[in-house]
Amino acid sequence: MLKSEQVRLSTEIMLCEERLKTIETQSEHVQTILNMAISMASRCYDAYIKAQPDTRRIFNQAFFEGIYIKDHKIEKAQYTELFQAIFDQSLNKVNLVGPVGFEPTTNG
Repeated sequence: MLKSEQVRLSTEIMLCEERLKTIETQSEHVQTILNMAISMASRCYDAYIKAQPDTRRIFNQAFFEGIYIKDHKIEKAQYTELFQAIFDQSLNKVNLVGPVGFEPTTNG
């Protein structure tokens, strides 16, 4: 019985190690993509300024569904779905974790 339990545990440990390697590889891939996105986003303004009008239109369409002008000022910007999720002030991003932090309060 002890031998079979050792074999079961060894097998589970091996599977867990394989899963961990897969997760680490995926994490590295995600980090690489995030770094590329941050790098590109940090140069977005420069690319927009240097772009031809047709390319600027593509930039605008990627970020905005509509931009509403009144009295020569931007009255409202309606973002695409992705950027709406990022910029929407009505989303409760601040209170994802209660005011006490990650740990629940304890009595005593």
